[in-house]
Amino acid sequence: MSTQPIRLLMALLAAGVAVLGAWTATALPTSQCAPIKVALLAQLFDPQDNKEQMLGQMKPFSNLVQKDLTVQAEFEIVDDIPQLKEALAGGRVQIAVMPGLSYGWLRQKFEDVRPLLVATMDSPTLQAVTLVAEKSPLKNLCDLKGQPAALPKRPPLYLRVFLEREWGQPAEKFVVPKELDNAEEAIEAVIDGAVQAAILPRAAVDAYADRKPGRFKRVRVLSESPEFPLPVVAYCRAGADLNAVQKFETALLKADETAEGRQALTLWRLRGFAKPPADYDELARKVGAQFPAP
Repeated sequence: MSTQPIRLLMALLAAGVAVLGAWTATALPTSQCAPIKVALLAQLFDPQDNKEQMLGQMKPFSNLVQKDLTVQAEFEIVDDIPQLKEALAGGRVQIAVMPGLSYGWLRQKFEDVRPLLVATMDSPTLQAVTLVAEKSPLKNLCDLKGQPAALPKRPPLYLRVFLEREWGQPAEKFVVPKELDNAEEAIEAVIDGAVQAAILPRAAVDAYADRKPGRFKRVRVLSESPEFPLPVVAYCRAGADLNAVQKFETALLKADETAEGRQALTLWRLRGFAKPPADYDELARKVGAQFPAP
């Protein structure tokens, strides 16, 4: 069962490559362009993912930049928050891509990091929703111990962290996980009694409710997580070339105006990019404190 936030994260990386190249190409003559260095925080990916394969997925977009703009985009995966802080503060990378929760953790330790853009979704935040059958006797998440529950195959970071804090252990050890192909199958499994609950992103729940309002009346919300911030492209404001950062921001906001940009957005089911909400930094820091880094 795939999840929209993971697709959005990957889209953020893919579309960002092409725009990073455009930013560098406009900032300097081609002959003077240095490689654009982008850090991808490992928390973007599922713990079971092969990191080398994840980097390999960026190659087609890097080739596009190299071919059309003669600019090289260099990616590296950074394992944790301390390493990312060091890379940004030391100027080893210019841009960092990470989940919003990770940004909250980084922001607590690094005053100079700031959000540049976020991935646009159907809602301005992320939230985990637990559904049970309308007449289920379950009263809270802890009642699910040892019960069959539908979980995403690759749950996004915020969902993993939320459930682990609630249950004191990884979700797959607290419940009997059932991996279904998509959110609709998960909700149908709840209705049919195949599982006791489905734990899904808010966007997936809302989409099902819009498509099948009658069927949706046969389930109820058992639990909702706090709201988590969207995936983010961040930069270090100390010593940054603010003119270049502004050009990068403008280019990424216009990603849907080029054929390549539209193709990337469509491929990864991303609407586009937007400036962070006014309260993004505050929300990220608040959630980062509420859900401390492991």
